[in-house]
Amino acid sequence: MWNQCLGSRVLSGLLGVVVGLTAFDASAQSTVEQRPFAADRFATLPAGADSPEGLTANPRTGQLFVDTFDATPGTATNFLLRYSPSGQVEAQLSFGTAPLLGLAFNPRDGMVYIARPGTLIGEAPKIQRVRGDFDASSPIEDVAIIPNIPAPAPRVGTSFDGLPLTTTFPDSFALPNGLEFRPSNGELLITDSLQAAIFRIADPTQAANVCPDSSACVSTVIQDTLLASGAFPALGANSVLFSRDETRLFITNTGDDRLLTFDLATSALSVLAETLEGADGLARGPGNTIFVSVPLADEILAVDGTTGRIVAELGEFLGIRRDGSVRGLLFPGSIVAVGDSLFASNLAFRQTNTPAEPEGDVRTYTLARIRLPLSLRPGALTLP
Repeated sequence: MWNQCLGSRVLSGLLGVVVGLTAFDASAQSTVEQRPFAADRFATLPAGADSPEGLTANPRTGQLFVDTFDATPGTATNFLLRYSPSGQVEAQLSFGTAPLLGLAFNPRDGMVYIARPGTLIGEAPKIQRVRGDFDASSPIEDVAIIPNIPAPAPRVGTSFDGLPLTTTFPDSFALPNGLEFRPSNGELLITDSLQAAIFRIADPTQAANVCPDSSACVSTVIQDTLLASGAFPALGANSVLFSRDETRLFITNTGDDRLLTFDLATSALSVLAETLEGADGLARGPGNTIFVSVPLADEILAVDGTTGRIVAELGEFLGIRRDGSVRGLLFPGSIVAVGDSLFASNLAFRQTNTPAEPEGDVRTYTLARIRLPLSLRPGALTLP
């Protein structure tokens, strides 16, 4: 059975090569580039550092930063790790029991910013930061506390049979998740996956010790029912990414399996793509292309930022190794593009705690790397 399974994957890969060679010869897109671009293990997390979640990079040095989302009651210990461009651990800093989410490296001050949803353990939900060259004793600075705001208005829609369908959302606690710096002015955007909102810190470089005890420096960019979700796993707005010209935001809604766009000039929020299974991380691709991680499908998609059409499918789940590590991708959360490679955190998050989930077999946690096809590397032409 194993040989048959392996053979089918090899055949699939060969067919994918054919697709990759012919996908862009026609004047109109007739195929989707896929599969031969497998995910390899780039790095292994140290013992005790489980469930890699947030991921970012220093584009100048190629160093990667990853944090962990270990929410195990009573025993959780979470870390921020720094990796060399060759995948070696350079530093490890403990953040205690609070699980960590989004990361973003700020080239303006050389610091790594972290979304800490402290409410999960009875603490304040906040944004923190550390120096990019941190070590095990580096101080962790508070940037700001994320405020609680009332729930968005009910979502009014139509069921499949044409009947009215209304979804009402509760007043939830703050859950800061995705982080994104605006290249032109350095402002920091923060998604809140439970409050259906995006917040802004105008100047995060001077926020430390200015407003860590209040929400005075945090403003609301948008709150909308499209950023909420009542569907499994009931997490709405997740990652956020500026378009290259900074006229739009791309936003993933995990529970709704959607990629959204927000026009910064008109404040219009709309759906760009549907059925992206557990849409999570975002990274910029060539031209108008963006990468979207879809952890419920164990793959990463390249999506046309204008039409929402999928133009490439990258990576897949290929099983668990004897050491308990993932072969390929398993619930890839955050992603970051560096040079000709795309990196992903294999979060391997258990959602139902049933034997049906291979995540339950993971004992060794990893970061994955995908060598991008030429058509998706920096400087490539916009995909058809």
